[in-house]
Amino acid sequence: MKKRNLLFLAAIFCLSLAMVSSAHAYTWYSYGGNQYALTTGYESWGTAEAEAVSQGGHLATLTDSAQVAYLTSQFANVFAEGYGTNPWYALFWIGLYDTSGATTGSFLDKWAWSSGSTSAYWESILYNGGTGWNGVYAYLHTEPHPYAGTINNDIQYETYSSAYGLIERNASVPAPAALLLLAPGLAGVGIIRRRFLK
Repeated sequence: MKKRNLLFLAAIFCLSLAMVSSAHAYTWYSYGGNQYALTTGYESWGTAEAEAVSQGGHLATLTDSAQVAYLTSQFANVFAEGYGTNPWYALFWIGLYDTSGATTGSFLDKWAWSSGSTSAYWESILYNGGTGWNGVYAYLHTEPHPYAGTINNDIQYETYSSAYGLIERNASVPAPAALLLLAPGLAGVGIIRRRFLK
């Protein structure tokens, strides 16, 4: 294949990826030097975390009561898949997970944040004091859940259902992947135009 054809295909590829990426626009909300947005749809915890990383962050880390109050209010009326608007299923994934992968037994010393944070604030907002935890990934109850602002985990959301994830990234995060792909795509088209349309 000729070099100009390869350049053209590479440019089109970058432009296409940029268009696909930008089609999933996020609405970002700023708080405490960070930005927050929901994932593009219902997802497993792992998929939601991967999407958060693609946006320059991780699933949200909880650090204090003011932040939790802001998040549960700003991202109210977000429900698990298949539960309509039932207040008891108002929740979204956060970055807390069981590093052992176990679904039963003692958990306090095995849970960690995907962001690498060492915040232990989560231990003070466990739903029912952590009794009955049987999953590997945690979610935050949001408004209008009767216990909004508490965290829980349940194997049913990991096995039979899914939820939105809450992405958190630093407010000074670099340009999104869509813009990074758009630049080489446009540059490639410009080179081709200069060389072959003289």
